[in-house]
Amino acid sequence: MNMSNRNSPLLMIPGPTNLDSRVIGALSLPQVAHTGQTFYSEFKDIVELTRYAFKTNGRVIIFSGSGTSGMESSAASLLERGDKVLSVETGFFGRRFTTIAKIYGADVDTLSVQEGKAVTPDLLDERLSRGSYDAVLLTHVETSTAVANPIKELSSVARRHGCLVIVDTVCGLGGSEFRFDEWGIDVAFAGSQKALAAPPGAMLMAISDRATEKLTSRKSPVVSYYYDLRRWIPIMDDPHIYLTTPSTAVLRALRVALQMVRDEGLENRWQRHAELSRAFQDSLVSAGARLFSESPAPTVTAISVKDSASLAKRILAEHNIMVARGLDSHSNDIIRVGHMGIVNKQMLDLTLSAILMEMKQLGEKVDVRESIELHQRTR
Repeated sequence: MNMSNRNSPLLMIPGPTNLDSRVIGALSLPQVAHTGQTFYSEFKDIVELTRYAFKTNGRVIIFSGSGTSGMESSAASLLERGDKVLSVETGFFGRRFTTIAKIYGADVDTLSVQEGKAVTPDLLDERLSRGSYDAVLLTHVETSTAVANPIKELSSVARRHGCLVIVDTVCGLGGSEFRFDEWGIDVAFAGSQKALAAPPGAMLMAISDRATEKLTSRKSPVVSYYYDLRRWIPIMDDPHIYLTTPSTAVLRALRVALQMVRDEGLENRWQRHAELSRAFQDSLVSAGARLFSESPAPTVTAISVKDSASLAKRILAEHNIMVARGLDSHSNDIIRVGHMGIVNKQMLDLTLSAILMEMKQLGEKVDVRESIELHQRTR
């Protein structure tokens, strides 16, 4: 897992993540025709690798765009005007999903919990029992709060109530356990730039037969051209067909990143993320820091602090490590550390030391000596 250009900051933000030199090399390859045989063969490989990443034997869709383009295309294509939808909000990106579903005419109710907490299956079951819903919108890992939601159990509850299950796994796929077919999920989408450790610019989606039936039998037209998933389905079968020009360089780099996921093995990758995140989070707590999330994710950690702007600035200036501030109402009271993709012990050890050292410099009551324990905990 070699990286290049270490004069650049170590990216310990929740995406984009650090890139392996092999992925960077793919970005520098000569341009190819998007309708030519080389790209055709590579794209077919991306389709199969995406099935592997989602743990599905079914249909997948990949196109140029961000994680939000997956959110918007699923809402545009699968939610019709007047559809009754329950949007489960655990932070900033859950609220974004609510907004987008409303834009496309869905009749949206929200189930919101205090930020930092996960949604429980019992809470979802109780809410769905109050009425009839066509779809439930869920977030696997809420990037803004570092909360991991129990998607397997939540999906089971939603299916029991007859709802289509649509999951944002932008900050989860490739770094946190996710089994599309086994868990009965209908639609899930992610971006290329987080736990998959590819550059930004590609959206990946898995879609069930039940969702495909909903898509193809809708009564009203999709009010989008690019985000009409029906237009993309034939492209996955035959990439020679022209719809729009894809970001070929990004997709070729994504292919290399997905090959690395496959070579490591998904279960091994999930375990690596789980072990490193637990050691990092345990060390923070032992040093006196407070985690914001009561259900910490294996891909991102949120830390409650007094002044995130000053802290993030000092960590970058003094240690050449970039961490992220919070979002929205928590922009200045938490920092967020992304530990996903090609993350390793050394990266987290350096980050832990930098955070604790600069928290102490800013008057936070933490024990800097605790930072030396991380490496021992992850052997």
